[in-house]
Amino acid sequence: MVTALITQDRAEIRERQDAVFKLTYSVIPGFIAIAAFSVVQPSLRWVLSVGLCLLLLLYVMAFFTFCK
Repeated sequence: MVTALITQDRAEIRERQDAVFKLTYSVIPGFIAIAAFSVVQPSLRWVLSVGLCLLLLLYVMAFFTFCK
C-alpha cells in the first residue's frame, strides 16, 4: 500500500514538473519576442511592457497553482 502511494505521489510530481516545463517553454520565447520587438519599435514600448507584465503574471499564477 505504501509503495502504491509513493508511486502515485511520484506520478503527480512528474505531471507538475512537466506542466511547469511546458509553461516555461512557452513564456520564455514570449519574453524574447517582446524584448526584440521593443528594440525595433520604441514608440510602442508601453504596449510591450503591458504584454510583458501579463506574461509574468501568467507565470506567477501558474506557479502558485502548482504549489497547491
